[in-house]
Amino acid sequence: DVAAQMARVGTTDQALDGWFRDDLRIAAYLDQRFGAQADAARTSRIDTWITSLRRAANLTGKIQP
Repeated sequence: DVAAQMARVGTTDQALDGWFRDDLRIAAYLDQRFGAQADAARTSRIDTWITSLRRAANLTGKIQP
């Protein structure tokens, strides 16, 4: 039961909609910036970009997806 699972983890329909909307927005941004076709070069460019963002924000470690 999806409603019971959502209640168990403390989320709502609106929060889930927002999460999906944000994921789609991020995917569209990455497609625009790095190209829509997934390949090793695109993945490498994204990884390099994220590393530079983390360095600029003075963060350490790696965030696991």
